[in-house]
Amino acid sequence: MRTRLRLGAVTVVALGALLLATALASPAFAWDATVEVKTTCLDDGRVKVTYTVTAFEAGHAADVHATYNLGGGSELPLPSGELDAEGVFEDNFVLDAGTTGTVVVFVTVDWEDSDEFEFPNGRADLPENCGQDTTTTSSSIEATTTTSEVLDETSTTAVGLLPFTGSGSGPMLLAGIGLVAGGLLFLWSSRTRNASR
Repeated sequence: MRTRLRLGAVTVVALGALLLATALASPAFAWDATVEVKTTCLDDGRVKVTYTVTAFEAGHAADVHATYNLGGGSELPLPSGELDAEGVFEDNFVLDAGTTGTVVVFVTVDWEDSDEFEFPNGRADLPENCGQDTTTTSSSIEATTTTSEVLDETSTTAVGLLPFTGSGSGPMLLAGIGLVAGGLLFLWSSRTRNASR
């Protein structure tokens, strides 16, 4: 009987240790971020570029510094900012009418609660006909709307980064600590009882 109890306690400790290892490894995702870039035609023919930096996990303060380039040219600075309480920073800038090609936004995320830096980037193709009439002579209203939307706004999320789809690791960390502590306490108390007999 005692052997079974000890074996059960060892199993509980091992399970707790496994949960602890998983919980302690997963917070690395908390300091990851993505950049989404959208381009929109303005009425005067210029192009509005909106970029959104989103952390995988909210609640981590960070300074955000950004630059952009057009078609692989030199990088130009953008205003700095901070992630909000939801882990999001959004800003925009306007390009001259007739600007075409691909815009790439490079971001440095300087986490305040970690020594890590994140360097995500996002890109989007600029519309080629801002300021021109994008309606068609097609009799289908739906087709005209679809054409207009496709020509006026494009969006691309940074490639190579997976979205954060989990939850916080706090409950798993507490469960692991509880299992390890409980198992060790049970082993210690059973040995103490055996030694006193």
